[in-house]
Amino acid sequence: MKRALFVMFAGAFCLVHGVSARADDKAEITALFQKLSAATKAKSADAYLALVTPDYKEIRINGDEIQGKQAEQAIRARFAQMKSVSVAKVVPGEMRITASTAFMWSEFSISAEIVDKDGLYGTKGQKHLFADTGKTRYWLIKTPKGWRFQKSEVLKENPTVDGQSTHRMGPKR
Repeated sequence: MKRALFVMFAGAFCLVHGVSARADDKAEITALFQKLSAATKAKSADAYLALVTPDYKEIRINGDEIQGKQAEQAIRARFAQMKSVSVAKVVPGEMRITASTAFMWSEFSISAEIVDKDGLYGTKGQKHLFADTGKTRYWLIKTPKGWRFQKSEVLKENPTVDGQSTHRMGPKR
């Protein structure tokens, strides 16, 4: 009888501990998404890159993949063209968390004033209002510094420049 009570107590303790560990992970991951949003709103590529692993991979809507230094350069280039950001939200949805990995979908929205340095949307150097909403899938890994983004894949996007869809504008970027 004492053994059965001990086993039940030990099992309940492990269950409660596991649930609280997952709750802590969920809170930490939610905070990570808030930091991602804040870094974007602040136009801080350094703060954004501090949230990703060195081998971070981006999969774009067209299937193109960039990783590591190439991904870092692309992130820095995106931030460099932003003059101001009025909206930057990345909100995680359902999370699947294991001991050291996590997987989830998120919804995002951004609205920013950009400078068209390459003349993709008209005259080079002209300012435009860029906006986008969509869904992204994220893979995270728990590191000694906490949770970090390891990979992202854009699943749905609706980018506009000056209110016009960019799906109909120009060549593949």
